Amino acid sequence: MGIITENSKVIDTNILIYHLNDSLTDNVEQLLTKAIESNSYLSVITRIELLGH
Repeated sequence: MGIITENSKVIDTNILIYHLNDSLTDNVEQLLTKAIESNSYLSVITRIELLGH
């Protein structure tokens, strides 16, 4: 895990669920891919919510 900075992003549970359900538009998929490849994080709550999905 990296260092959280002012440019860090936390990825929301809902956007990840939409991604898993293949419900995102191509533009949003590209933005999500960029966010995942950059300085982004999943909160503990997001991880728990995804396990329950």
